[in-house]
Amino acid sequence: MSPHDGQTGPARRGDVDIIKKHLSMLSGVKHKLYETLSTDIMNEYHHNTTDYQS
Repeated sequence: MSPHDGQTGPARRGDVDIIKKHLSMLSGVKHKLYETLSTDIMNEYHHNTTDYQS
């Protein structure tokens, strides 16, 4: 299975509420990294990313 086909998690599902919850528990570099990776994954799967970005 390719990484693209095996992708799971809230960004893959487009679960913005969970992403917001996760982001609220992070700060600094960890927050930015999680936000950046989630945005990239959601863009790949055509989900709206404007609902949680800072």
